[in-house]
Amino acid sequence: MTEKIVNIITYKIYKQNIISHCDLRKMNYAMLTLLNELIKTIILFVYFLAIQRFDLFLFSYLILVSIRSISGGLHLDTNLKCFIVSFIFFNITVLSAPFLTNIPTYFEYIIIFSSILIIYWFSPMPSLHRPIKDKNIIHKSKYISTIITIIWVSIFYLIIEEPVFFSIGLLTILLQGTQLLIGRRHSHGRM
Repeated sequence: MTEKIVNIITYKIYKQNIISHCDLRKMNYAMLTLLNELIKTIILFVYFLAIQRFDLFLFSYLILVSIRSISGGLHLDTNLKCFIVSFIFFNITVLSAPFLTNIPTYFEYIIIFSSILIIYWFSPMPSLHRPIKDKNIIHKSKYISTIITIIWVSIFYLIIEEPVFFSIGLLTILLQGTQLLIGRRHSHGRM
C-alpha cells in the first residue's frame, strides 16, 4: 500500500522531468522509508499507550533513535520483518526492564563498556540502499554515535533516579550494540 502511494508520487514527478533518474530513485527510497517508519512508529505509540507503558517506550525510543540514526543497525528486507523486530526490541526494553533493576554494578559496567566499544567499532552500518563510501563521513558517524551513547550513559548515572528508566536505557544501548553485531555478521555472509 505505501509503496503504491510513493510510486504514484514518484511517477508524477518523473513525468515532469525536473530531476535526474538517480535523484528520483533516491527520493523514492527516502519517501518510502519515511512513510513506513511513520506507520511503524504510530502503531508502536498506540500499542504502548494501550498497555500504559508509553513513557517507558518513549524513553527507549528516544535513546534508540538518537544513536541508531547515526550508527545504523540491522536492516531487514521487508517492512513487516522490520516492524516485528522493532516490536520485539521495544517489548524487551520496556517489559523486561522492571525485572533488571537490581543487577550488580560491575555487570552494568561490563554491559556499558562493551556496548560502547561495539557501537564504536561497528558504526556506521547503513542500509545497502544508502551506502556510505566517504571515509570522513564514516569516521564522523563512528565518533558521533559513540559520543551520543556516552552522553546517554552519563544521563543514566547523573540524572535518572528511577531504576526502571535506568534499566530501559541500559537494555536499549545493549540491544543497539547487539543488532550492530548481528548486522555486521549478516553483511559479511556469516549468517
